[in-house]
Amino acid sequence: MKTEKPRIIFMPGDFDDFTGTQEELDTLIRIITAKVESGTLQDNYDSDDSGDEIYTEKEIKEIARQKQIARNRTLH
Repeated sequence: MKTEKPRIIFMPGDFDDFTGTQEELDTLIRIITAKVESGTLQDNYDSDDSGDEIYTEKEIKEIARQKQIARNRTLH
């Protein structure tokens, strides 16, 4: 039985908040792709890890607003 290779789809707006260079973004996408293909993407995942950043309620609402705007974009 042949196992299908996972398909990775990045949606428009997924990296809108990325602040690195194009080269760094390309590297990040390669790392994500390699981890998905090897099945190691969730290794060392900690669901209790909320990250280092703490956002105010106003910032959370703005992030949600920006994500909604990104979701509504269309490609021409």
